[in-house]
Amino acid sequence: MSTLCDTTEATVTDAIDASLRETFAMMVGDEVEFVQKTTLDPSLRSPLTTVDLDNAVDRQMTVVVGLSGDLQGSVSVCLDQAAALDWTEKLIDHQTEQVDQIVVDAIGELGNMTVGGAKSRVDGFSLKLGLPSVLLTGHQHLAFPTQCRPIEMQYRYQSWDLRVFVALV
Repeated sequence: MSTLCDTTEATVTDAIDASLRETFAMMVGDEVEFVQKTTLDPSLRSPLTTVDLDNAVDRQMTVVVGLSGDLQGSVSVCLDQAAALDWTEKLIDHQTEQVDQIVVDAIGELGNMTVGGAKSRVDGFSLKLGLPSVLLTGHQHLAFPTQCRPIEMQYRYQSWDLRVFVALV
C-alpha cells in the first residue's frame, strides 16, 4: 500500500483548514472552531452494516468533491442539517425548515468553495476538482478505500458538529 508523505498531508489539511475558516468568515460572517485532527485507519473502522432506512434518523448532509491530477481522492464536508439550513439562510437569505434543492445547492457550494480555496493554497500540485455531490447522510456512513489514510478534521460551527474528511491516494 502506498501512502502520501506526512508533509503532503499536512500541506493539504492546512490548506483545507484555512479555506474552510475563510469561507465561513467571508460568506456568512461566522467562525468555525477547530476541535481536532485524526488520521483514520480504514481497516479499523467498524464494518458496514445494513441500515434500516425506515427507522434511521440521519439528520446530516455530506458534500463530496473529487480530486484528480497529481493528488487523487476526495474531500468530504459533513454537517448537521440544521447547520446546513443556517448556512443557506445566511448565505442567500433562503429560509426553510427542511432540506430543499436550494439547500442542496448551497451545501454543494460550501464544498466547492472550501476545496477550491484549498486548491489555490497548495503550490506544486496540478489539481482538478470534480463536481460536488451532496448526500443526505452523515459521516457515520462514509467508507474509504484501503489504499488511503483518511484524515478527519473536526470543527464546531455554532452548536453543531462539522467534519471534513480528506482521503487521498
